Amino acid sequence: GGSENLDNPKYRLGAPDSKAATTGTLMRVSDYRQLGDGRLLLVCQALERFAVVDVTQHLPYGVATVELLPDRELIEAHYPGSAEGTSAGSGGGGSWGAAACAAAAEAVHFHPFEFRSVSVDECGAGDGGGVSPLANYDARGVPDGPPDAAAAVEGYLARGDGTGDRPP
Repeated sequence: GGSENLDNPKYRLGAPDSKAATTGTLMRVSDYRQLGDGRLLLVCQALERFAVVDVTQHLPYGVATVELLPDRELIEAHYPGSAEGTSAGSGGGGSWGAAACAAAAEAVHFHPFEFRSVSVDECGAGDGGGVSPLANYDARGVPDGPPDAAAAVEGYLARGDGTGDRPP
């Protein structure tokens, strides 16, 4: 990896036998500072895991269409017949894919609550030696109502892939 491999075919995103990672983490940058030597100091928070679905650009940096990978426990909560006994829920239809879609919709719904903008100064006056505050939740971002997981599942099923089996 690294900048020395930007045009290296072995690290080309989406290429056969590529060493490039096809899963990653969706991040939100809450603050940044450009350092005197040109480097950037970023304060970021991880929001979701994702998998690369389609690569749309290789240089000067990889750009891809991705699919969110919600936590398995959240998918199971939307999957009829799961260990938790959720039978109706918003997952409906018996599709693991539809349950994953509902779980992703729920996870994204809570992003405003789970993310609190933290400044570089809060993390140690911008010298990189500090630590972000642990309580990274913003009570002002608590959603007013439940996520519209049913609408997400309807859209998923309308695309024609509502028959996926639950993985082992």
